[in-house]
Amino acid sequence: MSRDEAVRLEQARNLHDGSPLVLWGNFGGALCAFVIVFLGLGALQLFLSVWLLLFVGNMAWTFGLRRRYPRASLGDPRLMRQWFHWNVIGNILLGLLWGVMSAVVISAGVPTYQFAMLAGMAILTVGGMFSLGAYFPSFRGFFLVLMTLTIAALMGQGTMLHGGMGVATFLYLLFMLWSGQRFNRSYIDSLLLRFQNLDLVRELTLQKEAAENANLAKSRFLAAASHDLRQPMHALNLYHGAMENVELSSEAQLLLSYARQCAVAMDDMFSVLLDMSRLDAGAVTPNLTIFPVSQLLERIRVEFEPPAREKGLDLRVVKSSRFIRTDPALAERIVRNLVSNAVRYTHQGKILVACRRRGQLLRLAVFDTGTGIPQDKQQAVFEEYFQLSNPERDRTKGLGLGLAIVNRVSNLLGAPIHLQSEPGRGSMFAVDFECEDTFEHAPEPADKPEVGAGSLVGRLIVVIDDEAAIRAAIGMLLRQWGCVVVTAATGDDAVEQLAAYPTPPDVLVCDYRLRGTENGLDAIDKVRMEFCVDVPALLVTGDTAPDRILEIREGGFPVLHKPLQPDELRAALQRVMSGCQTALV
Repeated sequence: MSRDEAVRLEQARNLHDGSPLVLWGNFGGALCAFVIVFLGLGALQLFLSVWLLLFVGNMAWTFGLRRRYPRASLGDPRLMRQWFHWNVIGNILLGLLWGVMSAVVISAGVPTYQFAMLAGMAILTVGGMFSLGAYFPSFRGFFLVLMTLTIAALMGQGTMLHGGMGVATFLYLLFMLWSGQRFNRSYIDSLLLRFQNLDLVRELTLQKEAAENANLAKSRFLAAASHDLRQPMHALNLYHGAMENVELSSEAQLLLSYARQCAVAMDDMFSVLLDMSRLDAGAVTPNLTIFPVSQLLERIRVEFEPPAREKGLDLRVVKSSRFIRTDPALAERIVRNLVSNAVRYTHQGKILVACRRRGQLLRLAVFDTGTGIPQDKQQAVFEEYFQLSNPERDRTKGLGLGLAIVNRVSNLLGAPIHLQSEPGRGSMFAVDFECEDTFEHAPEPADKPEVGAGSLVGRLIVVIDDEAAIRAAIGMLLRQWGCVVVTAATGDDAVEQLAAYPTPPDVLVCDYRLRGTENGLDAIDKVRMEFCVDVPALLVTGDTAPDRILEIREGGFPVLHKPLQPDELRAALQRVMSGCQTALV
């Protein structure tokens, strides 16, 4: 339906909805006029009786016409045209009835009733403009007939007074026609504006849905691509670990170290993506405690002084004796990302990390003399993958997720982030933590199990993974560590191979996503049911989709995310066998 058709439909519905009020309002006026004139002008009593009967008949006809054209039928263009046609005729008849009444009363020659009738007609026409103004032909038909008969009656009195009143009434007629047309134009414009806004809302809704679908498709693609890329990277890391135990020439050792550096760089990128996924999934739960901020600052100083010194930067970390209430690990993640960005984007000058109490808050700020951020980009720097000065996508400058993670972690902790920056003069990033005056001693961590190079020797470890390359790589690595290894693609395959062993396995290492509908949890259940023993188990996954992270987390097993470094795998196996669940990543 075009906008013009939609406007006409609204006009038709407006007339349809308002017609009962118009009719009953006119009927009330008719009764008042009948009583007043009937009691005051006895000579017109017969005329008034006939006039009232005709008025009631017109009302009945109009109500019947309204029932003949129900509101729901007005969407049919043919019925709409008929409704408009009969509505105009009905209002012409209504104007004729009132015009005849006006003309007869004015012709009776009683000034009091003449003025009363003119006042009544003025009120009637103003009311008609608002009730019939949605469709100008209806108002025009009613008003022209009514006022023409009234003007004719005034001019027919033959006096100068009545002639002047007739001229004034004629001018009133012109003014009301102009006003009625302006009212109708404003009503139509408002409808057009309303439909235009509705069209814009629909268009924006469609664009929003398209953007959401595109974003969902992008997320699905990134999750699938991330999983598929993690698989060979995971195997590559394991092969690197196995090669370290092989006798190699000095040249091969050098090449291996270069390959390991590349693998570590890719691991760092995958770790950042995993952090974003865990935050999106709501899988990060803050553990709030009170601790001295000096501990955090000292770790930051130790970590970033060497890279800052290499760039010729003066990194200064001001000590503080204050205490803050927050999650220590997440707070350190925020400050580490801020200082890392400051070191990366400051090419000369200095970096200052300092604290200042502001009421009940402690503001921890990172100042730098770096490139600075324009005002119109200061909100965008907290968006994913946005990098202000890396159009070439230099991997050494990161992925553009550092400040996005800072923003999300700060929201999680309820610690607002503040940014002040000016191009060429550096930046100030600050985060507000809740300040405390007392120190809450955290419970001493449980002693970590003693782990040694030979703690895995002789252990029966079952590896379940649907990727043959990963099974071969992890099997080779575990055998170099002295383990007895069973590798399988499915839980049933693992159970079948374990039939040759008299004792249950020491550890199960299961990939979460297996072939078909089976997953790592299913495979673990099959092996445990076979031996009727809760065999220690470790899940390994390359999935980073937020919903999948939550699903894996609900399994209750320690989880490691691909790609893994050999040292991570060794430590996780030792913890699981020692009954320590800190392998959960």
